[in-house]
Amino acid sequence: MASVRQLLAKANSTTEDIKWFFDNPELLFSSEHISWKACVVFVFSEIERAHGRCLYAGLIKKHRTSATLTKQKIAQQHFTKENFRKFFKTVFGESFPVTLTSKIKGAEKTRNDVAHGKNVTDKRMRQALYDMIEYAEAFNEWTNENERFRPFGDLRGVKGRGAALNAKTTFWVLKGMGFSAKMPNA
Repeated sequence: MASVRQLLAKANSTTEDIKWFFDNPELLFSSEHISWKACVVFVFSEIERAHGRCLYAGLIKKHRTSATLTKQKIAQQHFTKENFRKFFKTVFGESFPVTLTSKIKGAEKTRNDVAHGKNVTDKRMRQALYDMIEYAEAFNEWTNENERFRPFGDLRGVKGRGAALNAKTTFWVLKGMGFSAKMPNA
């Protein structure tokens, strides 16, 4: 189980992308005014935001969908753990890496216990936070190696050159991939 010192060391030594994405986690974790429960909930919500960013980047980069419409549809879509992995496979053509799933499994259990009002020790919450930072680092590393972007980072330029599909074609691509969508206005 991670001590406060170990968690702060991890937060201080993580990549600049992750520090930027989590808005300086070392400050969050060292605050005496923010509970570990609040930290767990916040960091997990940011991980879920990064999952959406990953799908968004994959769609506009690999499938050339309209960035504006894709961003709207990703924001409207409800992602559970299972359907994120289903969409990941649809967008990237491969299953979500087992190595990443195993890195966050214990933290997910802790987050669920916190969210459902169970008694969770501070040590367990600190370990979950430590594991979430490691997950973010590994996820960024995997997506950068395989797809050339970092969901826990700045996505400017992720699409690259080339024209995107128009809104109506993007609608049909997203619908075909299982995203809930309404036809955009002409």
